[in-house]
Amino acid sequence: MSAAAAFDVQPGLPEGDIHQRDVSGIYPYENTLRAVRISGQQLREYLEHSARYFRTYEPGQPIINDSVAGYNYDVISGVVYNVDLSRPAGQRIRGLAYEGRIVQPTDSFTMALNSYRQAGGGGYSMLANARVVYDKGEDIRELLVDEIRRVRTIQATAYLRPSWAIIPDPARAAARAAFAPAPAAVSTRDSTVLRVLTTSDLHGQLESRVWDWSQGRPVGGVAALKPWLDSLARVCGCTSVRLDAGDEMQGTLLSNTTFGRGTIDAMNALGIDAAAIGNHEFDWSVDTLRVRMSDAKYPFLSANITNAAGTARPDWATPWKLVTKNGVKIAVIGLTTTETPTSTAARNIQGLAFGDGAQAIKRYLPEARAGAGADFVIVVAHVGAACDSSTGGGNTAACHGEILDVARQLDSGSVDLIVAGHTHLRVNTVVHGIPIVEAQSSGRSIGVVDFVRTGGRRDVRVQLVTPYADQVKPDVALTEALGRQQQAVRNISERVVARLKVPLKREGDEYALGRLIADAQRAAGRADVAIMNNGGIRADLPEGTVTWGQAYQVQPFQNRLLRLTVKGSVLQDALEQCVAGSQDHLPDCHVAGAEVWYDPRKEVRKRISRVHLGGKDLDKDRTYTLVVSDFMATGGSGFGMLVGSPKEDLDVVDVDALTRYLGVLRAPVEAPADVRFHRTDH
Repeated sequence: MSAAAAFDVQPGLPEGDIHQRDVSGIYPYENTLRAVRISGQQLREYLEHSARYFRTYEPGQPIINDSVAGYNYDVISGVVYNVDLSRPAGQRIRGLAYEGRIVQPTDSFTMALNSYRQAGGGGYSMLANARVVYDKGEDIRELLVDEIRRVRTIQATAYLRPSWAIIPDPARAAARAAFAPAPAAVSTRDSTVLRVLTTSDLHGQLESRVWDWSQGRPVGGVAALKPWLDSLARVCGCTSVRLDAGDEMQGTLLSNTTFGRGTIDAMNALGIDAAAIGNHEFDWSVDTLRVRMSDAKYPFLSANITNAAGTARPDWATPWKLVTKNGVKIAVIGLTTTETPTSTAARNIQGLAFGDGAQAIKRYLPEARAGAGADFVIVVAHVGAACDSSTGGGNTAACHGEILDVARQLDSGSVDLIVAGHTHLRVNTVVHGIPIVEAQSSGRSIGVVDFVRTGGRRDVRVQLVTPYADQVKPDVALTEALGRQQQAVRNISERVVARLKVPLKREGDEYALGRLIADAQRAAGRADVAIMNNGGIRADLPEGTVTWGQAYQVQPFQNRLLRLTVKGSVLQDALEQCVAGSQDHLPDCHVAGAEVWYDPRKEVRKRISRVHLGGKDLDKDRTYTLVVSDFMATGGSGFGMLVGSPKEDLDVVDVDALTRYLGVLRAPVEAPADVRFHRTDH
């Protein structure tokens, strides 16, 4: 048997030719196919959980339970059953049978499902201990494409095998009415009022890239993003606008060599209409940012940047802009994360403050909505969220983050859409009636948000599509521009610096790559201890040959290393900062020269019970040498306790320390496997 959900009942497959974007519309997530062995009892619990999507039937009352997302309503093929909506939740599945025989609790079945659901996504906890019997990493969207290609002509009747029904009849009628089409059918061309295409956190990823999940296929790259964006705009046949949620430039050698100029040229070619100012836009100073802003043919926006006193706005920080497309007026308000003071070097934002996002939006809403007569108000925010689903979709209960907190403080409907960024995740949720979409990072996703007029109301439909580079013809001009930039850096980027025995990935919160970097920095400074913040580790390293360009992607910020002289008490405070975050994501840094024992259940700043340095306990009164980046030494990532410590510049940047260290290790390099942070609550 198999279980699946209709993520969105609206898109469907069109009559005529079927394109990849149509498949992405009906299956927007990057789940893989798995199969599990379950009991009859687990099968019944699964269906009962799914049936929570409906309310108990009462005449004249809504039949749909709005607290359960539609994509968490699964149906199962291979068995027959009724959903009795006259009964309370948990007691609704009637007549559950397999091949004509009533299912017994001890029966055993194999059920195919997606990887998100197999992992318990959507609250399907009854699968927690179900044995996985099939997992070949096959992308479900690609399986759909393969099936369409196999049969060539799709006939709905070939796949329609009714296996379940809602009872009693009045409840079935109410459910049908809930999904009834609008009385007067209108074409997509006529009904779509506005299509918003969104990108976020490109981080200088100008080239397409093969990811672990992309099955060898290249994704993104500006030469592919342009035809993707153009096609998504054209096929709609409607007014469209292109918005970016910031952090465009910093992150790759190709982009950083020109301090982001090549990236801005590419974003101009992509037709971006407005962008948020991201925290990493400040990495090369405000002066450099202002030059890049002048290079851009679109405005960079932020409504919550002020002077340090919060009394005035810098003249370069435009809070909002009216974008007019085919007579449609779209007010775009920008936001920058309040985490900026601790996520970029302090020297780059001296004299600036990053205020409350909701208050900033409210300050400019009347001017944007009424004063400018905007048809739509969209917030483009370098402020993000995370959702429990690995694919980033979910209901508000499954999502958390700064942008959700902002949305909760806004009046329902005061903003039509929030385009989010910063956390590099897929987010598609609604808070206070406001849709929020975040399109990952590095060109891995494009957000497609349609405002559709259906009957007398306006609906919002959101999907996130993966821009596979092999599905489009690359843009010629961008390909040529990219080639010139690649040639300019090739001698540097292709230099071999090491050979690795196994891939080094950022998996979990303490990992071999992080320990290797910390060891490299400690060696560079010949210090007692080194601390590396996880936020500065930006990419993985592959098995086999490693080039300087690949190492640069791991540490692209070119932070200088400093050797600080600190008291043991200050070192203890710094290590406490490593374990001060959420219990689910600890530690938040890597160390060399120290071992730490901590209990994440305890009060923040009081979690560490023991620290060993060279086999001896840390002495709070003794003096130690500590290597950190200049970013951390000036308070970045919350390490304010290090500010003002006596320091010595080691005259080396982080990536050079790493490549030099790799060069002296025996090949093939094996990263350190010793655990340095020990949880005591296990």
